[in-house]
Amino acid sequence: MKIRRYLASIFSIFTIAALNAQNTVSDELLNTTDSSVQIELTEQEKAAVEKHKTLRVVIDPAWPPLEFNGSTNPDSFNAKGINIEILKELAAIYDIKLNFIPTGSYAESIQYILNGKADIISGYVRLLDQYPQIKQSSKTYRSQLLLISTTGHYPEEGDTIGITEFPQALLERLHNEIGIKDLKFDTNQKPEITLERFRNGKYKYIIIGQAELSYADDLPKHTAYNLSLSYSQQFAFSQNIEDSFISAFNKAINTFSYSNLNLIFYKVQSQHQNEKQEQLKKREQRHNMSITFLSNSIIIALVIIMCMMTVLRHKLHEITYDDVTGLHTYSRFRRDVLKILKKHKGENYLFLSLNIDNFGFINDSYGFNYGNKILALIAKHFIEECSKGEKYCRYYADTFIFFMKDPLSMPLIEDRVFRLTDVSDHIAQLLPKKYIMTFSSGVYYVTDNNDRDITGMVTKANIARKMNKKNFITHRTAEYTLEMKKENDWNREITLSMNKALENREFVVYYQPKFSLQTKKIIGAEALIRWNKPETGLLGPDRFVPLFEHNGFIEKIDIYVFNDVCRFMNEWNKCMDGKCPYPITISFNLSRYHLYDSDLIEKLTGISREYNIDPSYIEVELTESIMFDNMKRLVRVMNDIKKAGFKISVDDFGSGYSSLNILKNMPADVIKLDKEFLPNAQLDAKDSIIIESVITMAKKLNMQTVAEGIETEQQSKLLAGIGCDIAQGFFFARPMPGEAFMELLKKYI
Repeated sequence: MKIRRYLASIFSIFTIAALNAQNTVSDELLNTTDSSVQIELTEQEKAAVEKHKTLRVVIDPAWPPLEFNGSTNPDSFNAKGINIEILKELAAIYDIKLNFIPTGSYAESIQYILNGKADIISGYVRLLDQYPQIKQSSKTYRSQLLLISTTGHYPEEGDTIGITEFPQALLERLHNEIGIKDLKFDTNQKPEITLERFRNGKYKYIIIGQAELSYADDLPKHTAYNLSLSYSQQFAFSQNIEDSFISAFNKAINTFSYSNLNLIFYKVQSQHQNEKQEQLKKREQRHNMSITFLSNSIIIALVIIMCMMTVLRHKLHEITYDDVTGLHTYSRFRRDVLKILKKHKGENYLFLSLNIDNFGFINDSYGFNYGNKILALIAKHFIEECSKGEKYCRYYADTFIFFMKDPLSMPLIEDRVFRLTDVSDHIAQLLPKKYIMTFSSGVYYVTDNNDRDITGMVTKANIARKMNKKNFITHRTAEYTLEMKKENDWNREITLSMNKALENREFVVYYQPKFSLQTKKIIGAEALIRWNKPETGLLGPDRFVPLFEHNGFIEKIDIYVFNDVCRFMNEWNKCMDGKCPYPITISFNLSRYHLYDSDLIEKLTGISREYNIDPSYIEVELTESIMFDNMKRLVRVMNDIKKAGFKISVDDFGSGYSSLNILKNMPADVIKLDKEFLPNAQLDAKDSIIIESVITMAKKLNMQTVAEGIETEQQSKLLAGIGCDIAQGFFFARPMPGEAFMELLKKYI
């Protein structure tokens, strides 16, 4: 008995040590809550939030990674998943308690809401459109739909595609996109069923969300094809929840940035992987115990000790080593670096950040398991290239951090980066020969060896790397500077204030008039965005639009501008005793993000109908650079825009390298000649010939031509003489607020 008690105490110590070690890592890496969020609520919204301090949430736990049971005990329930974590973050903002209720199916969840037994349904709510009494929140994020194939090619006539339940309208759009008439969809209630049937060979093709696919294990070898469609995630509310509460809830959603969502996705992925490993270990433990109990008590105790020692070694390995690459984890890397800096205070050191460019393309094309194999090969190359005293780790995803002595020479640093990034021989066995893997890199020099903020120094190396992304020389390294810090701080300020600015209508739409070169009268305008920021004054688009295009906020700005355009045109149409003096056409810019928005046409037509605007008087501008993203998808979206009645113009024509192909392939109505087409000095014979040729070709293709950036009378006369239709620029009028443009228009009546 004494031996048993002694062995039991050792068993307990090993268990607690292992759990404490893992909890240290989890708390360190997975905390995403931002307690600094401040949201302004109306009195009605505040009252509604106070009324609902506890909410009942129904979820379908068989929908990983969006929703699943995170408990390893089948008899208990612990709600986990991307949607659950988002909901917890939102609830924490208003100090709301959530009670999660698992259901057996989505239909059962709906009954809970209809019968008043629950307040919220988590997840995909488009299937609820048939229940008008159920209310819906704003969208939280979108999940790209993928076509997965084991045949290496698209489906053919007569094939069947496995798919999770979606609305009929979305199924019809999927059918149209794939473009095969005799195609069958086999619908399943849950993605797990679809994936299981794909594993056992019942399906050769499935359509699945990118999030669900990233958590799927043991899938057969397959090819993934990106579809233009996606589905959105949001939350649905019982009719007992007031609209003012949902309004407050939506304001909380609007505080979420792309970085918030990325952290949540990473957090759920880490939790999901840890839980799966725990389940496997527990199965092994139960199996081992069932065998060892056949022996005497001493042998049982010894086997238990051996098993727990193995578990402890595994736990320590997880804490120390990355499970994909075998490199040290960031936690171990940070401890090692601290020791070195403490011991060698007189040495010069640096942090180097390396990131694989466009690695998401590999994951999308070949699958995450295949991508992990490539990461492992690259990590092996790093190990071979680094010396014994240097430290390195996989920071996250496809980013690696190195800590090494500073050679005090940038050429030597770049030579080192060149050798680290020369991985072609290592990945040749897995990727096509024509694929060239490139890296971006940034370096931060340690200025104080007493500095214990390792994460802060790594962040500075990462900032330098991100600023260096546009450099096409893979071994060219950027050094962290104070200017980078200022730019990063500015980007951070813009990111934190952009949602509030939109809510406060700090963004102002300016209109630059367009003139007919034949009649010299105003025939329309281009809508341009400005930011009247209280702290800095009026900002031009170059100060914030590039960042918005990077973080996706440009989608909201484009719709904001379009809404103002329709409002302005509605006022103009009624300004003369309820009648329109004469019709004008106003153009606005549409970013590349909208190409992937399946609801784009519905949004545009809905807003134009609200203001009773004929779409034919609205011109959608697409920049020439957008033409290189996905030509087939672009043409499809442009045709949809034209079918809805809008006009399309190609902006900045002549700034790219495939302008003639654009004229041939794009269903555009107008081309806007880039201002670089027109030099400020006097145009020579070659300039005139080139411009006249473009205008002539456009006319033969039934396209109008607009010249922008006109600054001199000589440019205006030349363009009019060679047949250009419309002009805009400082020579005619500068961009102006809507009120000023309205007054200018009235002068031409």
